[in-house]
Amino acid sequence: MDSLYPTTSYRVVSGPSLGGLAVVQLLVTQADVFSAYLAIDPSFWLDQERTLCAAEATVGRTRFSHKSFL
Repeated sequence: MDSLYPTTSYRVVSGPSLGGLAVVQLLVTQADVFSAYLAIDPSFWLDQERTLCAAEATVGRTRFSHKSFL
C-alpha cells in the first residue's frame, strides 16, 4: 500500500460491534501496530466478557505511549 499510494505513518483502526471487539483485542495484544484505535460499541458480552477482562488486566500493566483509544 505504501509503495503504491501516498501514506503517512499514522495508522487508525476502527470497527463497530464485533469489529469494535476486534479493535480492543488488537489494542490489548498488538498496541504497536496502530496509532489510534476506535472501538464503536464493542460486543464485550461475547465469550463471557473474555476480551473485556483481558483489556482490564492489560491496561494496568502496559504503557500505551502515543496511542489513542476512542
